[in-house]
Amino acid sequence: MADPAGLGREMLEAARRGDAVRLRALIAEAGDLEDVCDERGRTPLYMACQNGHDAVVRLLVEAGADVDKARTDIGATPLLIACQKARDAVVRLLVEAGADVNKARTDNGATPLCIACQKGHDAVVRLLVEAGADANKATPSDCATPLCIACQKGHDAVVRLLVEAGADANKATPSDCATPLCIACQNGHDAVVRLLVEAGADVNKARMIDGATPLLIACQEGHEAVRVSSGECTVA
Repeated sequence: MADPAGLGREMLEAARRGDAVRLRALIAEAGDLEDVCDERGRTPLYMACQNGHDAVVRLLVEAGADVDKARTDIGATPLLIACQKARDAVVRLLVEAGADVNKARTDNGATPLCIACQKGHDAVVRLLVEAGADANKATPSDCATPLCIACQKGHDAVVRLLVEAGADANKATPSDCATPLCIACQNGHDAVVRLLVEAGADVNKARMIDGATPLLIACQEGHEAVRVSSGECTVA
């Protein structure tokens, strides 16, 4: 039902509203969920995930909904939208149902973990890494790793989770060859700097694009709270 009508349209609307009773009746009547979507390829499961209706998500999964079926316009899966919206319970349901935690959007290559890191949703990040999400998988569009993204945003709880999950604290972005530590220093995130140094980040590894070290970057940006010298980092 590429242009949903009748039962398909009703199913999409019931999922969006979180009306599990009505949706259960519609599923029984239709007997098949496979081709139900709107003009952008959003399925009932996607609608339910977007709006945080975990009871409806459970119902759809039990009815055989494809947990990895992505939107046709941007390639976002139900898991991706659940991560973006910080729907913890929904993320857990999808992961338990076998959703691919590393399946990226088709338009920019962002993974569920990248999106959760960008938004600072630490509970979602924990669920994803425990389910096997690749903590070092970079986005093709800008080659930023989940750790680089979290460092840029200053999400220290997320940074801690990532380094504990094995994220490489010295992996630089190919675009400007900046390490996570360089990024944290540039943005003045002193708590993140401390976490990275404790995780073994090289305090002398320079940004290859201009040769700037983390210390030089912090000085250039005027971040007095970040002091990096002689292989040590202290936060004022």
